[in-house]
Amino acid sequence: QDDSIACFSNFHYLLMGAGFVGLLLYYPVATLLYPSFQFESKALDLKFDASYIVALSQGKLVVVGLTVFYPTAQDTYILLFFTAAVLILIVGWNAIRKPCLIKEFNAVTTTGFGLCLWVVTCAIFFLFVRNQTLSFICMGAGLLFVALFCLALLTKTFTKNLRNHNKKKALMKIVRSKIDEIAMRSLSSQDDVS
Repeated sequence: QDDSIACFSNFHYLLMGAGFVGLLLYYPVATLLYPSFQFESKALDLKFDASYIVALSQGKLVVVGLTVFYPTAQDTYILLFFTAAVLILIVGWNAIRKPCLIKEFNAVTTTGFGLCLWVVTCAIFFLFVRNQTLSFICMGAGLLFVALFCLALLTKTFTKNLRNHNKKKALMKIVRSKIDEIAMRSLSSQDDVS
């Protein structure tokens, strides 16, 4: 610790200014480079649209920043309302734009962020009604509903994929039988010629 630097002295303002300039240079580059790292990794199966990754990281940054600047219990309303707003944007983006390159996984991310939004909404509800039992019942019912909805959505996706797989399998069986038939005709015509 350097005791020669006094808080908010002229030299301190100079250091703060240099740090701010460094942040201005670093932050945009780091923000825009971050999504490209997912395409560098060959082991990463789930890849998202770059604009979604940037928006998601900025949303998380807003929530963390608010947590740092509004840490007291009186500030809980501000933190929860901003968190709910960020989650609404993320859930909407997931539901409408489907940013994951594996389309079936978009339902999972939308459901996950939807569950988070529901918990935050129940926390806001608790702050207004101050009834813990009612808030927990509301949260449990909503989580159960969302879990059942997710299960139904995943079941629908699985059965659709299974039907498509069975159609492809049946089509391949027909194609193989036609190829075998043509091969047999070709062999029989060669036997007739000789």
